Amino acid sequence: MSLETYYTRLHQYQTYSSNYKVFLEVEKCCGYGEFVCVFKKDTLSEVSKMISKTFDYEARRLYVKDQSGNILDLPLNSEEKLRDFMARNTRFFTPVYPLPANVVYKVYYEYDMNHDSCCHNTNIDNNNNNHNNNNG
Repeated sequence: MSLETYYTRLHQYQTYSSNYKVFLEVEKCCGYGEFVCVFKKDTLSEVSKMISKTFDYEARRLYVKDQSGNILDLPLNSEEKLRDFMARNTRFFTPVYPLPANVVYKVYYEYDMNHDSCCHNTNIDNNNNNHNNNNG
């Protein structure tokens, strides 16, 4: 397979998945973030689990902010569909990046961990030791 095929399929994925998926930019307290792609039909509980898997720590809190800085928590154990939650709270779900970029929504992630050793605040060896110690 060629790189052209790869880029074509990646572009198709990004373009057509927006019909049934949502791209979230999930950001930790230290500013580190990653894109997490979830289905619009997922429950908030499923979204929380996906984000927790992505960052390898169970979410203690997920929230979004509107343009004025007001905060709205995402209920972690709710069976409400993400698309319904977003439709009821549209002012908290505005795209992070301008068009023609894909629509991406910012979600803030908090978890139980010593934040002195979080992400970029320390070296990789300390992160690995803290991660291993927290997982037994």
